[in-house]
Amino acid sequence: MANAMCPKCGEIKDLDVIVNETEEVNSEGNIVKIKTNNFYCSFCHTFVRSEDIKLKNKIFIFIYNEMADFEITPIAHILGTDLGKEIITIAYDNDIIKSMSGLEYKPKMLVKDVVEETTDGLIIPGGWNSELRPELVQLIENVNSQGKLLGAICGGPYFLAKSNMLQNRKYTTSMVEWTEMYKQQYGEIDPFPRETFVNERVVVDKNLITSQGIAFIDFACEICDWFKLFKNEDERKQFLKAVKG
Repeated sequence: MANAMCPKCGEIKDLDVIVNETEEVNSEGNIVKIKTNNFYCSFCHTFVRSEDIKLKNKIFIFIYNEMADFEITPIAHILGTDLGKEIITIAYDNDIIKSMSGLEYKPKMLVKDVVEETTDGLIIPGGWNSELRPELVQLIENVNSQGKLLGAICGGPYFLAKSNMLQNRKYTTSMVEWTEMYKQQYGEIDPFPRETFVNERVVVDKNLITSQGIAFIDFACEICDWFKLFKNEDERKQFLKAVKG
């Protein structure tokens, strides 16, 4: 509780707070959450004041053991610093995640707890973990139904394929062919709809951005473009030149 001068009691009193959350659409067409704190005198319950707080738009990044973290750290940095997004790592369980690089990550939230959350997008890195739980499928479906960013790189599109998000949509992945190694690793036949597969570094189909693992800078560039970070094509080219040389 805070304290302030109560207009009815005329004395400094402890304040109770009641929180309301609303949403509005900003100039870029994104939904912005606004949290309103309404303060009341704890003694006579008279309204004292209110304050609005604009919450940062969230980007969920799904993390899992053996993920290729280098594929998503560049775009996570840009989204957080240049675009002011709140980067929220999510996982199935509240355990330490060990990536391919050996670095360890702690998820901020669980997938099952953010299924109904408002977000600006979901990004899935590549890796060697094929566990697909119902809550991730539901989150993918919800993000897509809202027309928000669905980004997946390298083997990450596997989760989208298993969620039936790649049907009739152009996409790419590092899994260019479903080899014998993949059959043994994942224990299944090819889950990808190959008729819409495009063997390019990055492919954009509306809100779906997929990439091959070697193209993580191009992947970051396309996501930046999605969020209108670049004013024009020249600025986009300058970004790629500065980063890639």
